Amino acid sequence: MPICDDAVKPYVGQVFKCEADAFKFYRTYGYESGFDVRKGGAKKGKYDQVIYRYFYCQREGINPTKRVETSKTQRKIVKRRRKPSTRNDCKARMTVRNQNGTEYVVTSLLEAHNHKLIAPECRHFMKYNRNVNAAHHMVMVKCAKVNIGPMRAFRVFKELVGSYEDVGCTSNDFKNLSYEMSCYPDGSDAQLLLDRFKTQRDLDDGFKCEYLLDDCQKVKSIFWCDSIGLKNYRIFGDAVSFDATYSTNRYSMIFAPFTGKDNHGGCVTFAAGLLNREDVSSYSWILYVAHHDEGGTKTTHIFEREC
Repeated sequence: MPICDDAVKPYVGQVFKCEADAFKFYRTYGYESGFDVRKGGAKKGKYDQVIYRYFYCQREGINPTKRVETSKTQRKIVKRRRKPSTRNDCKARMTVRNQNGTEYVVTSLLEAHNHKLIAPECRHFMKYNRNVNAAHHMVMVKCAKVNIGPMRAFRVFKELVGSYEDVGCTSNDFKNLSYEMSCYPDGSDAQLLLDRFKTQRDLDDGFKCEYLLDDCQKVKSIFWCDSIGLKNYRIFGDAVSFDATYSTNRYSMIFAPFTGKDNHGGCVTFAAGLLNREDVSSYSWILYVAHHDEGGTKTTHIFEREC
């Protein structure tokens, strides 16, 4: 049975101005008591108007079946990610009824749970506290600009706010936010890459980047190398490995790295490129990159050894 302050505890006959206020109040009650809540089903009237709305404990119900019927005579097991279940048919709930078309009144309240409630020291993991706001977005954007991943960005945010309890979300929320941010620039990500290479060229005098466009003004081939890669080639470039991948990214472009081995037997990268297809013209272009100088245009091998 939840134990909390009577000020945050709902009661039968309590009136709310709207459905959102009722859910917010029950959610606050769940946080103070130690359980997560979620919206349930609704009973609607003739004109699709909500008459009853149900708010459940997060552990209400049972797991859905793992089998689906593909035909009348055949069944197939659905492959799902293995994860622990949180539902155990908890009966705790609150029911509100729409009266006068605007207000909602509590008609029933079941408080007893059939599981342990969350301890106060672990309540920062509840969905009530896991809210990704503008501050999290700003930290992720700043960290992404300096090539910091979501896990390290989560630890940086923890240091800024003081503790893990004050972060407001979990590391998985940071990972999901990072994935959503990577999907956001869809359609303009090639331009973002070229802008990044332009900035890198201003910072590194030895950075080289060349690219080709197709008839639709889309990048079909791109090549880049930096001063560290060129230095590695001058030292360990006696043998160069050129092994292209195939359709290993969502753009179905061929990733073509130039690699070698150092004096410790470890792999070192000299340069890399992306190609839209595996043909003679694409490989010829990436092996012989054209670069421009003030005196004119010339074509040289990108790995021409210095005397």
